[in-house]
Amino acid sequence: MGAYGHSAYGHNHVPRDRAARREFRSAVHDQLLSLPMLLAAVALVLGPMVSQAGPKDAQMNELIVGIALLFVVGRRLYRGSSARSDLVVGGLGAWMIAAPFLLGLQNTAIAEGNKILDVTAGIVLVLAAAASLMTIRGNRDQQRPEHARTTR
Repeated sequence: MGAYGHSAYGHNHVPRDRAARREFRSAVHDQLLSLPMLLAAVALVLGPMVSQAGPKDAQMNELIVGIALLFVVGRRLYRGSSARSDLVVGGLGAWMIAAPFLLGLQNTAIAEGNKILDVTAGIVLVLAAAASLMTIRGNRDQQRPEHARTTR
């Protein structure tokens, strides 16, 4: 059995001791949850360049949000994540869900692909940010002393 609770047969288990569990959650939080955020950011940056369809204000919105996400997710991968970065990602995801309707994208027949990209990327971002925030809370609860958890 390895340090992280991996058996010789390749079965992955959550580690048993507290320090290893915290390290495991940190890896999940910083690396695995950043991947869908990064993919959504790349899709938002490259989408307007590839399609060249739809209103220019929608394309600029996708480009600006995609670049902002690349900076936030890049910082998250390099320095580790925080609740602030998760809230920024979740807020940008919520904006991408609402943007097609607020910018009038639904009235143009040619921009249906942009609408689908925006809403899909927004849903991915909101779900990844919510999962990341729950992981932060799990880490914080694990770091508190036992008597502090029971008196809540």
